[in-house]
Amino acid sequence: KMVSQNTQISALNTNLSNSTAESVASKTAMNKKNQELSDELKDKGDDLKSANAYVKTQQAMETARSQFTKDEAEAYQQGGNLVIRLKQINFASGRADLPGASLAMLAKVSNVAKSMNAAELKVEGHTDSVGSESQNKSISEKRASAVASYFKSNGFSDVKSEGYGFEKPIATNKSKEGRAQNRRVDIIIIPDNST
Repeated sequence: KMVSQNTQISALNTNLSNSTAESVASKTAMNKKNQELSDELKDKGDDLKSANAYVKTQQAMETARSQFTKDEAEAYQQGGNLVIRLKQINFASGRADLPGASLAMLAKVSNVAKSMNAAELKVEGHTDSVGSESQNKSISEKRASAVASYFKSNGFSDVKSEGYGFEKPIATNKSKEGRAQNRRVDIIIIPDNST
């Protein structure tokens, strides 16, 4: 009788041991599945965030395009950023102070940047090739800085500026029209995609 009870106890211990092993394996499998689902959900969340940022940039680009005539500025996407290429700031020759007539155009850019919840603005100054390289580099830096100061005084804290002189022409410098196109300010709006 004692042997029979020992056999039963041994069988129960084996069953309990097998049951515990199955439970651990089941729990491990369940944890792995939960982690896979969690990772998949995070990926989908990242995709949704990226899609929302893209839509926001597209909407801002359309708003920007509707704000400016083709002669004033053009807006285009560069990666996840919006570039507004201002064509008519019309700085006086050799000067870097903002012409009063350009303030309305800069206000439009400011509104677009605010609508995108801009994290950062970059202002790039460009010139034509008339004059020396050092003169053009210096005046383009001063002009970019003047535009950047406008944005800083209008509530944007992270504004960078850089002058390129005539390093990055978008048209020929051999014609009056081409030189006019090369004298420009590009404003790069970097949106805050954390929201």
